[in-house]
Amino acid sequence: MRFAIVDDIPAMQQELKEIIYDYCRSTDTIADICCFDSGEAFIAAFVPYSYDIVFMDIYMIGMNGTDTASLMRRSDNRVILIFLTSSPDHMKDAFNVHASHYIEKPISRERMYCCLDDAFRLIPHNEAYINFTSDNVTVRLDYKDIIFIKADRHYTIICDCCNNIYQPYIYFTALTKPLMSDERFLQLSRGILCNMDYITGFSKDCCNLSNNTFLPITIRNAKKLDSPAGKRP
Repeated sequence: MRFAIVDDIPAMQQELKEIIYDYCRSTDTIADICCFDSGEAFIAAFVPYSYDIVFMDIYMIGMNGTDTASLMRRSDNRVILIFLTSSPDHMKDAFNVHASHYIEKPISRERMYCCLDDAFRLIPHNEAYINFTSDNVTVRLDYKDIIFIKADRHYTIICDCCNNIYQPYIYFTALTKPLMSDERFLQLSRGILCNMDYITGFSKDCCNLSNNTFLPITIRNAKKLDSPAGKRP
């Protein structure tokens, strides 16, 4: 489980880390925790879908927590966000960026454990996903969030539902092998795989996707959509 702590007070970072590690040990969960001392540092290093849970302080020097969270949400609508603050004044702003919890300082271990219980229940443990490394960061991307995957010589281009583009150094066939057996995915042509949940229509030899992307499709593969096996429920 990957966590990020964004807080400009080192003592608070350490306290949170100890609580998270203790909680994860009690649930047989491996915790990987990254700490950032400013919103700017977090955004500079942020890769969408690389964290499961983010703890964000609201009052920080420089960019505050709500502005940082707004930037994060532009490219990651899945990560669970938990705000930390010394005042309830920004509660409305917190929920505008879809925070799941709002914890007032000083933080109690009991309150943190309750928030982590709720957060763990929200994480889709049974959803199929792929792991890959992009820009030296490991990314976990659920199948349902993938729009299309394209071969690009030794690299592979991946587009997700927030229109984030990743280009890991991995062959297309190696990355897409587990997806080929998933009924959501269709190989449009050589080196192009798309999630049929995002198909909006067809024009000539192209497949139209919900993010206004047009990808070439062969006649043979287009016919698969008309077959009983290719029809989605």
